Amino acid sequence: MTQGGWGFNVVNAADWVPEVPFSIQTMDDFNSPNPFEGAKDMINKQGVINRIALKYAYNQLDKPTRKAQRNFQKYLGGMTSKMVSKNIPGFTPPNYYNSNHYVRTGTTIVLLPDEEYYKKFSSDTAGIFVHHLHIPYLFLLNKLPATIDNSAKVAGVMYTPSKIDLDAAKARTKPLVAKRMFLHAAFGFQFPNFDNLNQQLASAGFMKFNKTYFSRGAGLFTVFPQIRLATLLNYQTYTATKNEGNAENSLRGTTVGTSLGYSLLRSSTTFIIPFASISYSWFGATISKSTVGTENFDSYLNSTANQQHINYNSFASNIGLHVSFMPFLNSKIGKNTVMGFKAGYISPIGNTTWKTNNAKLDNGPKTNTQGLYANFIIGTAL
Repeated sequence: MTQGGWGFNVVNAADWVPEVPFSIQTMDDFNSPNPFEGAKDMINKQGVINRIALKYAYNQLDKPTRKAQRNFQKYLGGMTSKMVSKNIPGFTPPNYYNSNHYVRTGTTIVLLPDEEYYKKFSSDTAGIFVHHLHIPYLFLLNKLPATIDNSAKVAGVMYTPSKIDLDAAKARTKPLVAKRMFLHAAFGFQFPNFDNLNQQLASAGFMKFNKTYFSRGAGLFTVFPQIRLATLLNYQTYTATKNEGNAENSLRGTTVGTSLGYSLLRSSTTFIIPFASISYSWFGATISKSTVGTENFDSYLNSTANQQHINYNSFASNIGLHVSFMPFLNSKIGKNTVMGFKAGYISPIGNTTWKTNNAKLDNGPKTNTQGLYANFIIGTAL
């Protein structure tokens, strides 16, 4: 590893080049024997419950590193070699060793940049190789003592981490939360598209439906920061009753579904999540041209109907954006509170099939009973 003491690894602590290539250690990279070789046999000897749990934990440790190693070999090996072949005629890619467990060899000599160095070689004003060239290395080499003995003040070149270094290290050692779950209420507005339906209602002498409705609902969203995925269970509904003279109509539109989203931030406290799902939508309405005045109950039941009921249920696509955050993290009260908004568009899948009392109504108007929505959400972490 050190070639009999003649091998040295001289590294500028500000240089990124010695930090590559990526190093990935899999279960295959350990010396034999090792405790991982017999892990599967040991797990198979356990009881059913323990075996399932231990296999799951083992795979969580083993499979990600193997997949990462294959991806690095695929992209930094196979794909990169194709680009090299285009520029170097006759180049033949080698057979790749199935490992990315790289280590630097030789006796390491660390060149530590100081304030004077960063004034001369600023990371902000030069290219990506500013710390990798000969001049910065020679500059730091000249700062090393000629000999290392008690009079050389070796402590002057010993590494003492700064506060910035310590803060960065602490930030990287904070464990990522496996998942976070939030229960929330939602309040906002729904904008269904009743244009075609309203035309037929008006031509038949009925009152038109409005274009905007107050909506409310609830939901449960779960975020997995490590893989940046999220699931969003959502229920929302709107209801309204409208009167004009003796005419009246009342309606309800409801949607339930679970969406899959991608968290743009790898955070457990702030969330920007575009999402999509297949939901299920219910809509029902009672419409009447005139309301009943004072009348005997039995007479009303035996009279000619003065109102109609129509309904429409279907699967629907739901595409939207969820944005939320935890504003009171540093407060003793409300530190688990989450607030934000959610907006999207719900569109029916397939043709509009209207019914009344489970009987199909042919030639009904094509209608989107959900449409655009925008909700304010407030909830709590579970």
